[in-house]
Amino acid sequence: RFLGNRSSGRMGFALASEAARRGARVTVVAANVSLPRSAGIDYVDVETAEQLRERTLERFDRCDLLLMAAAVADFRPEDPHDGKIGKQDRDELELRLVPTADVLSELAERRRPDQTLIGFAAEHGDAGLERARGKLERKGLDAIVFNDISRADIGSPMIMCILRGRGKRAP
Repeated sequence: RFLGNRSSGRMGFALASEAARRGARVTVVAANVSLPRSAGIDYVDVETAEQLRERTLERFDRCDLLLMAAAVADFRPEDPHDGKIGKQDRDELELRLVPTADVLSELAERRRPDQTLIGFAAEHGDAGLERARGKLERKGLDAIVFNDISRADIGSPMIMCILRGRGKRAP
């Protein structure tokens, strides 16, 4: 049993496949994704947000463009349990969650001037676009893709809004 989200990884894999098709050398760091793999792409499988952070940091210096399309967990259990916790073991269970590292912000702080960083913001509701703008500026990204997950038709190009940052004029 686990806490998770419904992110499939399809968007990240599609972007990686298109970049490879256009001639880029592509590395995908992915957690818990069971999608078909494209030839010519280096896939690095991880299981946790911390492993994703470590593997991405290891490769970041060789990166020209980073598309951080991953839905990295914002929180993790403070005290994970390796085995089953049965009802007979306790009357109630308290689950404490602690924040995970903000991988994209950490990468933005380490970036070279010639590196391009693009983030993704899966937000919801009327204030989602403003939250995405805030994330763009707070993290110092070149662009952010806003996807309004409250909409039933998410994934449509009409829903995604690319915002530009770092002194570039927004479209």
